Amino acid sequence: MLTWAIDTVDLDGWFWDKGNPVRRFTGTVPPHFLAFGGSMRLHTPLTWAPFLAVPGPGAPAVLPHLLEDPDVIAVISQLSVGRHTGWPVTYWAPRGGEKRTLVNDWGSNHYDRYLENGRPDGWDETATTARYYDFDLGPWLDRGKLRWIAPDDTTLTPRTGPQDCPYLNVPGEHLIARIRKGRLWYAR
Repeated sequence: MLTWAIDTVDLDGWFWDKGNPVRRFTGTVPPHFLAFGGSMRLHTPLTWAPFLAVPGPGAPAVLPHLLEDPDVIAVISQLSVGRHTGWPVTYWAPRGGEKRTLVNDWGSNHYDRYLENGRPDGWDETATTARYYDFDLGPWLDRGKLRWIAPDDTTLTPRTGPQDCPYLNVPGEHLIARIRKGRLWYAR
């Protein structure tokens, strides 16, 4: 299990400032943690914030460039961020992420790299556009590359397969949301 402090009050707080995100993660990450992405369905009106927030596309999605690696699996879950619905996706693999192009942490402009002992070992950044995402989760579930945690499941039990998966065919914007000063636009 990965424990990460996320600002769930709204998108105007410390976690969501893309250019200067405050991430309150302490300690070590689990041995097989690789990356942390996500997407979010937004509801208006949007709260005003002086910075750029980039919560991702508006429907659950995964990153094929990570999942095509035979060692990588992903886990999707759901959480509320104010009146918005967020879908964090964590990616897991044996260590060796230093050889992979990863993804910026959800809502951030960079990602940390980790050593075998789970301690940070520098950072990097990558540009991720809408074309990097796959919104058709069924094939990833069928192949066992994607696991899911049911909304409001306090046991955080990872489930497999597409049966009863609430993240399949969720309508929403397939472009990346960008928000600044209460103004929303989408980028490819």
